[in-house]
Amino acid sequence: MVFFKSISHCLTVLFGASLLLASCTLTTEQETKLNADMNLLIKVRNEGDALSYLNLTHPLIVKHYKEKGDAVFKSKFQEMPRQKEQDRVKAELIYWKGGYIKSIASNDSLIHAKIQFTLMQNHQDLDSSSIYYGINKKQSSNWTFVSAADYFTVLPKEMRLFE
Repeated sequence: MVFFKSISHCLTVLFGASLLLASCTLTTEQETKLNADMNLLIKVRNEGDALSYLNLTHPLIVKHYKEKGDAVFKSKFQEMPRQKEQDRVKAELIYWKGGYIKSIASNDSLIHAKIQFTLMQNHQDLDSSSIYYGINKKQSSNWTFVSAADYFTVLPKEMRLFE
């Protein structure tokens, strides 16, 4: 009898774990759009396209930095010089090389993806990376992005799916 109770308990745990994993996966369309938006984020950030970078940032983060004033706002969203100005300082700049999805979390209305971007400088990979979170409303096709620092300090706690 004890054997059956332990098997029943194990099956319950396995079933619960499989539901959790199933609820935290992306559809093909969501994953395709996330990858496209991640690649666009890398491109606009590396090219110093502040307006496009701003458009890919979660609106609450944009609002937060706008309220801090023009200087803070500009330094946040113009991390890189514009592409035509990069030649004179190119060796000093740190570029994002690529990103990969580390994990996914979701609830009834939101999907969050933890993303790690590889960093490079002077055509060499660095030993560090940058963590961002992609945020998507389940009914939307667009992803917006938040740096790890802003995710845990600016984004309201009730909107966070990662701890």
